[in-house]
Amino acid sequence: LSGRGTVLSRAEATGLALDPDAAARVVERVKELEHRGFQFEAADGSFDLLIRRETGEYQPLFQLESWRVMAEKREDGKVQTEATIKIWVDGERYVRTAEGNGPVHALDRALREAIGERYPHLRDIQLVNFKVRILDERKGTAAVTRVLLDASDGTESWGSIGVSENIIEASWEALVDSLEAGMLPARAGRAAAVGQAAGSAGRAATAHERPQREAPPRRAGRARRPAHDLEPRAARRARPRAARRTRRTRADAPGALPRDPRLGLG
Repeated sequence: LSGRGTVLSRAEATGLALDPDAAARVVERVKELEHRGFQFEAADGSFDLLIRRETGEYQPLFQLESWRVMAEKREDGKVQTEATIKIWVDGERYVRTAEGNGPVHALDRALREAIGERYPHLRDIQLVNFKVRILDERKGTAAVTRVLLDASDGTESWGSIGVSENIIEASWEALVDSLEAGMLPARAGRAAAVGQAAGSAGRAATAHERPQREAPPRRAGRARRPAHDLEPRAARRARPRAARRTRRTRADAPGALPRDPRLGLG
């Protein structure tokens, strides 16, 4: 990625216009970082941010005050990891603490908790790959570490990189780059457009496949008397009471026991 043409084409693809002088500054910065152990062939997201940092177009999601990670292994064998971050966003200070199954997970959760409501698109960005290697095997555990992250928002994927003698710091740099690269206007706009198109297509398919509602069946009831057998209510009321149909009492029912005045049943 050390060629000026590569820088110009990449900037154009991400919606950024560069002049030849700015492209030359980016090339020099890339050479300097590659000498320190950076490799941008697999970290296109970090490369997009680098172009913006060198041209003054970079807008960070937040300003870092500090972060801290604590890991504790207990007697029962369980490992507890906790991360606390302190950041500033638009003049407002956020302090968040989160637990995770490791340092990177805990830092990621704390950072998303702090800025997730302000940047809703972050919920769509997920880590899909994590690779670590050391750059100088002779130094053993004191060697400089390179961390490569692959992230995706469901529409496209990109890579980010962090390099440091401290593996957690390298992971933090790569993590922040992965989130900021996913929030670049061009990439976030494409993801939003794809999401809206998918939502419209889903609603249209649902409306097309929605079955017609059928009228509920009529409940079965007593058969209605024919119209010629119906007696007007007024005429029925006018008949003598004795002529009306009387209700059969329990004693009149077939098989009923005879009334016995001594039992008080009569």
